[in-house]
Amino acid sequence: MDVYIYHEETPNIASLQIANLTKIYNNLNISFPDISANSGDLIYLIANTGSGKTTFCEIIAKFIKYDTGEIFINNNNIDNINVFEYIHYISQFPEHNLIGPTWKDDLLLWGIENNDYEDLHDCPIWKLSFGQKKALAFTALIHNPRNIWVLDEPYAGLDYDLANKLDNIIKNFLKNGGIVIVTANSVGNAFIRSLRTGGTNK
Repeated sequence: MDVYIYHEETPNIASLQIANLTKIYNNLNISFPDISANSGDLIYLIANTGSGKTTFCEIIAKFIKYDTGEIFINNNNIDNINVFEYIHYISQFPEHNLIGPTWKDDLLLWGIENNDYEDLHDCPIWKLSFGQKKALAFTALIHNPRNIWVLDEPYAGLDYDLANKLDNIIKNFLKNGGIVIVTANSVGNAFIRSLRTGGTNK
């Protein structure tokens, strides 16, 4: 995996350290990049399909167990904490992010009352388009108080306007001290997005 870093200057309220992380699948030992991130850091992970990006995200979100290595959030080992108090994870499959029968119900289950997309409030989730499901997931993301976002291929399938909206959501979150991990399949997509948010890559 290639790693690109964008940084926004902000007070330090969160940290994420990942070291020597591996996962064994079918006798294949997959190694993941070491990461040391603090408030204002956006980490882009670029790799081909099937390389383990989703596995990496799900390990950080504690959906699956790693085999070796360490992950610390705010200096706490994730094995000893409830990571859902710190991390909001968005799957690359939008239906996996939705928990209510309609748009409005989904947000209410997150404790959110929001008037955006009013024409969709009573629409059943199964009738929403791919992009609309992602827009709903992003709305829930904005209103959750966690300091670390793990976004698995969030730009996939977005039109230009929704991609711009996501750029701004991420930038505002970084300015407020958040940490964001984003995965993508191509350098072009992620690298261009990072430039458009106005930061410096290194």
